[in-house]
Amino acid sequence: SVMGGMAREKTPFDAAEFRKRALNVAFIAQGLDEHWPKGSDKGGTDALPAIWENEADFRAKLKSFQDQANQLYRVSKTGTLDALKPEFGKL
Repeated sequence: SVMGGMAREKTPFDAAEFRKRALNVAFIAQGLDEHWPKGSDKGGTDALPAIWENEADFRAKLKSFQDQANQLYRVSKTGTLDALKPEFGKL
């Protein structure tokens, strides 16, 4: 919500704060695939069956999210809100 507020110009833009939060998102995104290992469709799970019905599509979307999170962090190093807005929107 902090980055969203900055990207939407509802809160003052702080380049260092945005960069820190973008790094956190990129870091967390890289570990998300560990939450859906093979076999985790069995037993008690809150995961939607659609994940396993079309796993390749799910994995592709997850990879896209991870790549975009990394891109947002890379662009955050520029420190300009104009450069960050479109990348935040893609994420």
